[in-house]
Amino acid sequence: MTEQNTTHNEHSCIATDKYGRELTEHGSAIFPIACYETDLAGEYIPWHWHDDFEFMIVESGTATVLTDSEKHTVTAGNGFIINCGTLHSIVGDGSNGGLFRSVVFHPRLLGSTDSIFWQKYLRAFTENKSFSGFMLDRRIGWQKDAAKSIAEVYSALKNANEGYEFVIREQLSHIIFNTWRQLPALGESSSIKPLRRADRTKTMLSFIHSNFAEDISIRDIATAAMVSESECLRCFHSTINTTPIQYLIEYRIHRAADMLTQSSEKISAVALKCGFQDFSYFTRCFRKIKGCTPKEFRLKARC
Repeated sequence: MTEQNTTHNEHSCIATDKYGRELTEHGSAIFPIACYETDLAGEYIPWHWHDDFEFMIVESGTATVLTDSEKHTVTAGNGFIINCGTLHSIVGDGSNGGLFRSVVFHPRLLGSTDSIFWQKYLRAFTENKSFSGFMLDRRIGWQKDAAKSIAEVYSALKNANEGYEFVIREQLSHIIFNTWRQLPALGESSSIKPLRRADRTKTMLSFIHSNFAEDISIRDIATAAMVSESECLRCFHSTINTTPIQYLIEYRIHRAADMLTQSSEKISAVALKCGFQDFSYFTRCFRKIKGCTPKEFRLKARC
């Protein structure tokens, strides 16, 4: 397995900085791109963001892509383009899962900031906060071509044949140029308020990810972004359609699920590490979110 060829099945522990930016380096400094194959299998990729583009194609099942306040259901054969800096999450469709392949790359791969490629084309994406992304529909000609190009980039990264770097840059340039031509139709300018709330939510999500094991309240979460508790609630509702506490509980449970499959620690110890002081409450929350008890979940994962 190379740096550009990775399979992701555990996403609940994505590391972010204090602003919610993902810390994972995709590829290398001289070739900033990596590809991933992800089987959601009823799981989810938690809310996060990064400075990279993310292009994905759903291979089987269904994946729901959540970007800021938007929800997109992507079925097999279709894909999605996520813009740089966009807060997003990806959820599987229960037992139907959602196997998808993605290519994540920094825009500098296609041109430095002092190049015509950045100034004329890439900047239209990196500085356009109102454009979070869009679904690729294989019934639409140019979008079908974009999906085909993503598949070719993924294949080139996996095989790494001589000169594959040129193939990748050519195909990505093709996607970016054709998407750039469609930008006026794909996204309309957003008001300042939703964009400000998205930025605040990024900060509060990062606080939760970093402090989920602690006894934290809505006041603590709001303070992280220097907003009132009522504004904190509005941010979560308008951006990711849930409450801060509900998100905290769900994040804790998903982290607990990771620990149950990756360690042999006692279940009660896992509960404490994930911020649950009451074991019976932990079990109830776990069953509600995962559909089984922590013990049953661990047994299934080891089968």
